[in-house]
Amino acid sequence: EREFQTNWKLLLDMNLELYHVKHLHKHSVAKIFPNNRVVLENHQNGMLLGLLPRVTIKEVVPGTEHESRIFDHVHVFFFMAPNAYFLHKGDHILLVKVFPVTQDRTVCQMSFYTPHEITSDEHHQYMRNNIALDK
Repeated sequence: EREFQTNWKLLLDMNLELYHVKHLHKHSVAKIFPNNRVVLENHQNGMLLGLLPRVTIKEVVPGTEHESRIFDHVHVFFFMAPNAYFLHKGDHILLVKVFPVTQDRTVCQMSFYTPHEITSDEHHQYMRNNIALDK
């Protein structure tokens, strides 16, 4: 859990686009995403589905094994109105919930879900890097 000096809507809105990635995450994931590309689709009940293509999407050839493994080349984003989203990153899922405290203060809760227990220091560091907002 972490508190931010910002409006809660801003924390959600910036995750509906990739413009911020080049600057906010320049030392980590910025290098794996093409500039500002995202595919969004509205679903019923306040759900919004987003596909964030990685640079490896160029390797996908229709009608091949690569096409059947499309999720190796995208991150899947689900926005759940009004205040949460989760991001499927292939080897883990990040669930983010935001709660307004005041007009310009927000509490953000982040939870990780992995298919396997995290046991090594290296894997712990990998997961910490995944939620480091300044990386």
